[in-house]
Amino acid sequence: MTSISIPESVTHIGEYAFCGCKITSVDLPQGLKTLENYVFYNCTNLVSIKIPNLVTAIGDRAFENCNALTSVTIPESVTTIGEKAFYSCGALTSINIPESVTTIGGSAFFMCSALTSVSIPKSLTSISSGLFSCCSALTEVALPNTITSIGEYAFRDCTSLSSISVPDSVTAIGKYAFEGCESMAFLLLYDNNSICCGWVGDTNKCPETISLPETVTEISPHAFWKCEKLVSINIPASVRTIGSGAFSCCQRLNIGLLLYDHGTKCYGYKGKTNDVTENYSTRRGS
Repeated sequence: MTSISIPESVTHIGEYAFCGCKITSVDLPQGLKTLENYVFYNCTNLVSIKIPNLVTAIGDRAFENCNALTSVTIPESVTTIGEKAFYSCGALTSINIPESVTTIGGSAFFMCSALTSVSIPKSLTSISSGLFSCCSALTEVALPNTITSIGEYAFRDCTSLSSISVPDSVTAIGKYAFEGCESMAFLLLYDNNSICCGWVGDTNKCPETISLPETVTEISPHAFWKCEKLVSINIPASVRTIGSGAFSCCQRLNIGLLLYDHGTKCYGYKGKTNDVTENYSTRRGS
């Protein structure tokens, strides 16, 4: 059996209904309202599918491991795309997410390694964790100004991603959100202009000297992790919090940098001990 035509009398298809089937195509009934969890999980020969116009939700892992899937048509009726819905759909080259979609679960497009472009609707307010992680062919992403948060690992190892527009509306960026985006120029990311939350791009493009703006009050954990070319950094007096591991693996950061908490408590240093003198009095590297 390589193709299935489901009669129009069917209004519900249960979880795992076609899990592991070697079908190449399926004709779904127009009265269907939900694609349940795992419904086409591991259908490795499925090439294309048109989702009926009454469907409002695509379940968790509905098309996971459908690695021959090249085309998906998502109607305007869909409001929710579940976790790992298209996980490891390695042949999927593009997808249009309609403006009706308000929620996309974590890792929904994880390892869609042929995905070169994606349309992100203004109806979304967050990019979930791992959403486009390991989409190694993705070259450019424009985030609408409705997005307020980018989850952990959201674009991790998108090795071809050379450009991304992060709007001012974004107030939270999760750890490692852009780790491994080696095609991007070195870029510092800020949450609401006050939190230096990390960097994206090629560590080899990291400048030797960085000066943080006076608006910054916090440096996130691991913010400058593995900035291997960084030699010196100017941290303004406005900074009140420096997260754990903020300068970890900055092997060339050779200026004895005293670290303060809330401007009063000196809780450590960063750099070579040989560079810290007995009369060292500089606060926050300035």
